[in-house]
Amino acid sequence: MNRLTEWWVNYQALSGQELDIINQHCPYDNRLEDKARWDKAEYKMKSMVPLSNTLRGHQLYIAENATSFINYLFDKHLDNNTLLVTSTVEHDSVRKAVKEHNRDNNDHVCLRYTKGIDSLNISKVAEAIQSKKYTKVFVYIIGTQITTGEITSQKFYEKLKSYIESQGLEVVMVIDDVHGLFLLPRDYSIFDYVICTAHALIRCWDMGIMFSKTPETYGNKYYNWLEIYNDLLNLMLSKSNKLACFSNVMKEEFIEYLSNSYIELIPDSVSHIFSLKVYCKPKLAYTQELWQKFADNEVRLETASYDNDDVFYIRMRASQFITFPEMLPKAIPLIKELLNHIIELKELLGNE
Repeated sequence: MNRLTEWWVNYQALSGQELDIINQHCPYDNRLEDKARWDKAEYKMKSMVPLSNTLRGHQLYIAENATSFINYLFDKHLDNNTLLVTSTVEHDSVRKAVKEHNRDNNDHVCLRYTKGIDSLNISKVAEAIQSKKYTKVFVYIIGTQITTGEITSQKFYEKLKSYIESQGLEVVMVIDDVHGLFLLPRDYSIFDYVICTAHALIRCWDMGIMFSKTPETYGNKYYNWLEIYNDLLNLMLSKSNKLACFSNVMKEEFIEYLSNSYIELIPDSVSHIFSLKVYCKPKLAYTQELWQKFADNEVRLETASYDNDDVFYIRMRASQFITFPEMLPKAIPLIKELLNHIIELKELLGNE
């Protein structure tokens, strides 16, 4: 590690007591309900969201995980008269829900981020709407990407919603803002649902979070879960300066590798996520055993298809190394060893 990374590890570091606190797990076996305490905890959570007033019309629900909310919304809103709109960069749970509802190739528009969402291109949605008489469009598109940290602009959502409504169709807007909620300002008032998972910032806490404009038949209001999580969240957000400089610190750590054309920094990533795009076949770069070794040190090697892809991503999240500071000094040599291996491969194969 260079001096800058060593500084980051020690900067605003959690104390031993704080580390014990932030590594708590959700008390799944203890479920307490009280409306007054829930309302107070819900108000506190909303107050930690930038532009929190845009969630004023939403109710909060929680569950053991966010996947259950995803499945609930797909079950509730998809029927034969509904067009589904998602993107190629959704979480695995969303892709699974698409398959389970037989929507891979039926009544489904899956938008690309590059030269699609990033350029506000909704032409494929327009084509689908003109091709069949739908009554409703169900939009589920991630706000801040899990792998790259790239952000779906507010303007894209607004343009998409406006077009659908101009065609006289009902539209249900869902944003999965797992890596944006609590960190990035966004106008949530245009969304019917806002989905998040607690472990995006609090690694050991798997609780699902859903803000809804309408009363729902699924979801819970356990005030004790929310009270504890709010305390953990407040502790993590108190390290906002540390979260904000993570990507720049990691860029400096790996700058020497970025002169290679096949190792690319994701330029539009949020500051608390560092992501490298590596143009190399995953199955040549690393084994499944090595993938697990990276995961054990809080680094993800991500690809859509290990056997068939020509590219993969190396992704690190600041919150994980705030929670497990001992992991970063182990993770960096692992990444550099992998990148050196890829450089040797490229030299051997003639940069193919």
